[in-house]
Amino acid sequence: SCKVAIILCNAEGSLNPLASYHRLMDLGFKSDEICPELTKWVQTGTLSENSAPVPLPERAGSASASIEERKEAILNYLNEQAQEHAEDVVRVTPGEDVRSYPITWEIREDVLEAINCLKSAISAMRAERSGV
Repeated sequence: SCKVAIILCNAEGSLNPLASYHRLMDLGFKSDEICPELTKWVQTGTLSENSAPVPLPERAGSASASIEERKEAILNYLNEQAQEHAEDVVRVTPGEDVRSYPITWEIREDVLEAINCLKSAISAMRAERSGV
């Protein structure tokens, strides 16, 4: 949790405990650009050296697949995640004790927005141009 990381920063006198959160920010994207590592995977089926691990084919397609097959696999996975999130987090029973809500309930809208932004960005990706 971020709270634990902040406490560890204080205890260690260092920002090192926040490194994983910084990496998540690097892997994220701004509204006008998507993570270069994700773009490279979708377009070419390759990863940069010292990059993220090779994604599971059922989530992101395989390296030998076409760009369209990788896009389809990623979009299917993101649709499944959005559906699970909606079922498990967004829909809570009225009158239910708030202490039983999933931990991500407070950021439920942000999670769905992030998934939808990723879906739009993946859908818009095209193969790299050869320059010829």
